[in-house]
Amino acid sequence: MASIKKTFPHAAAALGVLLACIVIPLQSLAADKIISAFAGPDRPVSQADLGAHPTGNEQYTESWGFVCALDDGAYLLYTMMVSNVGIGDNNPGLDIIYIDPEGKVSEIVVDASDTVVAAQDEVLIDFGFAQLFGEHPTYRLKADTDVLSLDATVTANAAPRTIGSGRLDMEKGHYWQLAVLVPRGRIAGHIVLQGRRRPIAGWVYADHTWSDVAAFSFSRNWMSARIHTQDMSIDLFRFETADNQRIIGPMILSGPDLDLGAVDVTWKDLETFTDPGMGFTLPRKTRASAAIDGYEIDVVLTITDRIQAFDAVKRLSPMERTVIKAVLDHIATYRYEAHYTLDVRGPKGTISHRGTCLVEMVYFKD
Repeated sequence: MASIKKTFPHAAAALGVLLACIVIPLQSLAADKIISAFAGPDRPVSQADLGAHPTGNEQYTESWGFVCALDDGAYLLYTMMVSNVGIGDNNPGLDIIYIDPEGKVSEIVVDASDTVVAAQDEVLIDFGFAQLFGEHPTYRLKADTDVLSLDATVTANAAPRTIGSGRLDMEKGHYWQLAVLVPRGRIAGHIVLQGRRRPIAGWVYADHTWSDVAAFSFSRNWMSARIHTQDMSIDLFRFETADNQRIIGPMILSGPDLDLGAVDVTWKDLETFTDPGMGFTLPRKTRASAAIDGYEIDVVLTITDRIQAFDAVKRLSPMERTVIKAVLDHIATYRYEAHYTLDVRGPKGTISHRGTCLVEMVYFKD
């Protein structure tokens, strides 16, 4: 089994991640242009696609992320990351966010570990205090920290896939790659927060991305949403290119009799508003529409309640803020609950759903 194996003291790991926001900007001062976005047909996904893809590039970053909409109205986000950013290579990162049914956010970020193992030919990531392992259709998520513990099993109801090639290619030779680990699935287990054990049960989407370039060098902002119903799931995200020329945003529709992916999705913001904290113009109401293999899909997202908003730059030290502000004023992260309408017109008629979902946005530039 080929894998990343690394051992280092806690202090070095923590310092490496601490310097991440300095090293990336200094190497990404000039915007990069996308020359190819998800071009080509969907391709088969192997276990090796879902494992680690280490390189010696100083901007190499790889993540495995799970977004869960729980049956009780809560949300769970679980992300493991390996990156060369900072001091040394293959630095670990764990981010777990639990949003309870009332909207209260609990978050833990761990960026130091004695050992990092990330297999290249299977899904096996082990930071000691957290693990992700398994193979389609079953994966296990675990974490054990001072303030939070988690043990859950994910069962995929749809096969892993790409959207087109799954790849963005840049003018300067850089790339960003996506493989969807779980387009639609169920999660079951428990989480312990501040001594209170809570059951976990609900729908889950998971993806795996790897890249050798900072996201803000080729994009201005990102938005993502996942909608789950009893008969289908739709996964969609979009980003605006750094040159402000176009919005790229594919979608996947999955269900018992559905496995559709679209690269050519039309996005239109119907209403916008200005965030009073950081001044970004955000979509209040947006529509995504696509035609795929005889199906017409229309999704409208309307922002309702703000759950979380923060500027990652403000979390840095004064020295780090001085350096990064040469490139970016803000790295704004937003999480909102949104009302959705979903209409799917196909050979057997129209299926319509209404409900709520989690919308995530990251803004580098307006």
